[in-house]
Amino acid sequence: MMRKNAIVAAGLVGLAAVSATSPVYGQALLPETVVSATRIPVPAERVGGSVTVIDEEDLSRKQRRTLSDALLDVPGTRAVQLGGPGRQSSFFIRGANSNHVLVLLDGIEIGDPSAPAGAYDFGNLFLGGAGRIEVLRGAPASTYGSDAIGGAVNIVTAPAIADSTSVQLEGGSFGTLSQAARASRVTGEWSIATSFAHAKSGGEPVTGQRFTPANGTNEEDGYENFSGSFVLDGTVASNVDFRLIAHAFQTDVELDPTAQDPDSNSETKQYFLRVQGARPFYQEQWVPTFGLNVTHVRREFFNDPDSLANTFQRNQNTGRRVKVDWRNDVFVFPDHQIMVGFEYEHEKFENTQFANFSGFVVSGNSGETSSSRTIYVQDTYAWSDRAFVTADVRYDDNTRFSGKTTYRISPVLLLPDRGMRLRGALGTGFRTPALFELFGSTNSFNGNRNLVPEESTNWEFGVDKSFLSGRLDTGLTYFSNRIENIIVSSGNPSTPSNVREADINGVEATLSFAASSSVRVEGGYTFTAAENADTGQVFQRRPKHQADIDLRWQARRDASLSALIGYVGETRDAGFNGGTVYRGGYAVFDLRGDWQVREDILAFARIDNLFDNDYEVADGFRGPSRGIFVGLSARF
Repeated sequence: MMRKNAIVAAGLVGLAAVSATSPVYGQALLPETVVSATRIPVPAERVGGSVTVIDEEDLSRKQRRTLSDALLDVPGTRAVQLGGPGRQSSFFIRGANSNHVLVLLDGIEIGDPSAPAGAYDFGNLFLGGAGRIEVLRGAPASTYGSDAIGGAVNIVTAPAIADSTSVQLEGGSFGTLSQAARASRVTGEWSIATSFAHAKSGGEPVTGQRFTPANGTNEEDGYENFSGSFVLDGTVASNVDFRLIAHAFQTDVELDPTAQDPDSNSETKQYFLRVQGARPFYQEQWVPTFGLNVTHVRREFFNDPDSLANTFQRNQNTGRRVKVDWRNDVFVFPDHQIMVGFEYEHEKFENTQFANFSGFVVSGNSGETSSSRTIYVQDTYAWSDRAFVTADVRYDDNTRFSGKTTYRISPVLLLPDRGMRLRGALGTGFRTPALFELFGSTNSFNGNRNLVPEESTNWEFGVDKSFLSGRLDTGLTYFSNRIENIIVSSGNPSTPSNVREADINGVEATLSFAASSSVRVEGGYTFTAAENADTGQVFQRRPKHQADIDLRWQARRDASLSALIGYVGETRDAGFNGGTVYRGGYAVFDLRGDWQVREDILAFARIDNLFDNDYEVADGFRGPSRGIFVGLSARF
């Protein structure tokens, strides 16, 4: 309770002195710019790789509350959440593994160094203060280093533009109640922006009905989340732009590791901090930026004996990361924007496990550290106003492995007279084994210190074309990724080894059509063939076919309605009770609506899974049933 109160207090203290975020050099964003592709704001039309930008308007209109929900309809991706909000959630980009996705929050790498396979849990991040999400598909490893074999997700806190305060209240099915507040204030050359959010639900059963034990009940699995953020911007002596960013999240979730387990739950605490300073020199031809990032994640899992199973379990994982970076932006040449950077990163994990399964005991303690040093160079070149190329190369030297060099080149050709854009990217990537894969130790798992990094080579080519005087925008992208030395755990006790290679190919198609002044249709379709290069076997939880449709109707100037349809094709999966199963596809239909009651008051409502479709996102884990939610937001 004291820890929860501390998070609440941090949010309330921030609300007492709130402000808009003043632009720091290189961070002011225009609607048509993206950051994740190059680390600096670049017009979207000049980016050769595939990037999807989910702005604050999209998040509000679709009423997305968690990171996992916000990513549901991004082309080329699939989010798999084992139950409702707060549950463990994996995210696959273009058929690559979930641990092949790098996740950033305001420039801070937020992956958990203690995660067993290094994958980020997308279900634990609630979007109380988010204003923008960029999803970069491909392999930006030469920009971000390890883990970005499949792509990167960059979450940016909402910037305010004036003194303001906003609050939001929402409630609905499953005993759900959430509150959120944002505020901002500008004083001279300083600004403060802060947000706080709380969400709680009694939940619904996670386990599918067909796996409910004969002597069990369909018990509900609830969750509760607290989150707070604080951003301070300003200018100090000698024209130095200063930024301080702090985030805190706490999630308590009831789980079902076995069918209908009423005593299983987990608690996750995440803390992130960034301190940054930048100062231009020589008439802004050289702009160095220094930054310090701190990541702290602690996960605890509890399971007590009950009427269904005599199981006692306690797991605790703690991951810490400290990163120092020095980036230099150089504008000496008129057609080139050159970047040279240096990084140092230190990671540490600690793991304690104990479980008694009716006399079969699993226990162990482990912990280790690793460090890496990095140098990278990037050149963004513009030839007239038609051709653009971004090229970068990076060298990472890890204390546990030999150095890795990665590169990426992404050209763009604009043909405005034909309403067409040609784009592409070619690059390499790698993922260093997670610390637990190397050094984890229990009597059911042995880490392998002989593991080598996973490596990838990928490329893509895309065409974007406008029709009907710009009312119809289309896009078509072919992508290919070859991943070697994929780490797989097997045996008893389980031991990881580099035994798998992957061939991944696919096509993404997108469409945006303004049918009239009040009706717009957006859609996306993805075909993905993600297979074991040796056996041809399809990888688990990666459907070949996936499609999404977003139909918007601006019924009146102050009211709108949206229909969201998501389809996931057949997938191969690990059986809930062992073995391998093939699950048929499913479709989910959602409705969203809002009404601007007054200039400063917005009423909204949504229906998730309108037709109450009974489906499972993974074998044995049911998708949320029909849910109805209503709320109000006000701005002062």
